[in-house]
Amino acid sequence: MSSDAAVLVRRHTGGALTTRQVATALGLSEDPSVVLWQQATGPDGSLFSLRMSTDPGDRLGPAVGEPSPEWPAERSYDCYLHVTIDRTADEDGDSTAALRAFCRSVVSRLHGAWAALETAFSLDADGSYSYRIDPHEMRGTEIELWLGSAAQPFAPRFSLAGAADRAAAAARLGPLFHECPPGRFIPDAETAGDAVTETLALRAERPGFRAAARTAEWSGTPEELLGFTERLLTEVGTAFEEVDLALWVDGRLCRNEVAARVEAP
Repeated sequence: MSSDAAVLVRRHTGGALTTRQVATALGLSEDPSVVLWQQATGPDGSLFSLRMSTDPGDRLGPAVGEPSPEWPAERSYDCYLHVTIDRTADEDGDSTAALRAFCRSVVSRLHGAWAALETAFSLDADGSYSYRIDPHEMRGTEIELWLGSAAQPFAPRFSLAGAADRAAAAARLGPLFHECPPGRFIPDAETAGDAVTETLALRAERPGFRAAARTAEWSGTPEELLGFTERLLTEVGTAFEEVDLALWVDGRLCRNEVAARVEAP
């Protein structure tokens, strides 16, 4: 099983990002135009190698909405990162889990460095995509959530709406979520039109736990939405071995964490 991943990043304002800018944001000391492969340590102590590129052939990746005419399911990003795992922190560690956790940490640092960012990463091991785009503003916003876990069956005592309420209450945002049919927000895989949504739709068709929740009139900021999402990911990660969590803001898929075993930050 391959232990490689691809991370893509695109800035919506301020010009395309360079490999040097991305390297600086990730705290890498070497100039990627000089040193092809760079070493990095993951949050769990695992070791990784990274190669960055802005070549047109490398920068195509999964996108949501407005796909390019030439590549209907993909979009051209600013910068591509090829990630391989050299060694897990534990001798018998799960390389796929370590690689996914490292990619999530890379994406988190990049979004912390720039606003209006779009990122995606995919793992060769299972072909899954994780996707994120930060909304610019939030006013009277409607939020919709979908949760799946093919790794274990329905947990009768778990409530997605309840978990979302607890995650929102931590920031005193106060919206109340309610459960709704999970199929409402999952598009038809054959008509999705982009790689991220198509992957999400295909995963939604698998047997396993599925739930959905929504709320209206969210009064928080994009930064508070980020905190809410991270707390929700941590909470559902304590209830399920693997989770697929998708978040829509005003009908637009803004985040999709696929098969991610989420640990507390």
